[in-house]
Amino acid sequence: MPNWCLNRLAIAGPPAAVKLLVGELASPDAALDFAALRPTPPELLADQPVPAEGFPDWYRWRRTHCGVKWNTSDVTRRGYGRTGRVRYRFMTPYGPPSAFLDFVAARYPEVAMSLSYDVESLGRGMAAWAGGGRTSIGGHV
Repeated sequence: MPNWCLNRLAIAGPPAAVKLLVGELASPDAALDFAALRPTPPELLADQPVPAEGFPDWYRWRRTHCGVKWNTSDVTRRGYGRTGRVRYRFMTPYGPPSAFLDFVAARYPEVAMSLSYDVESLGRGMAAWAGGGRTSIGGHV
């Protein structure tokens, strides 16, 4: 049983960019789905290594590209980005999805993101992204 991490993510930026990002993050299963924007290679899900990428299994790929083993759960979203702002609240196993948010920041440099998180029994932290990269870290992101 993992230590669950409660994440609170705020996104702000030009309304057109935030609406586009909201759409890319959503799937039929969740308002925030890592696989919607950055899917795990199907070969790895079928337990076939992808030597060219250097990942022997899906676990290592996800830890490297998302920062966590599994996808989000218990996702809630406030807003749709029409005002240039949206907030998410979601759970991840063992820690925050910092690697995934690094990817999002690079893809949407005009958008600013702020994450606060609380890992069950391990502590709290925060991080922020703007201009295409991580700008601050507090805790163990």
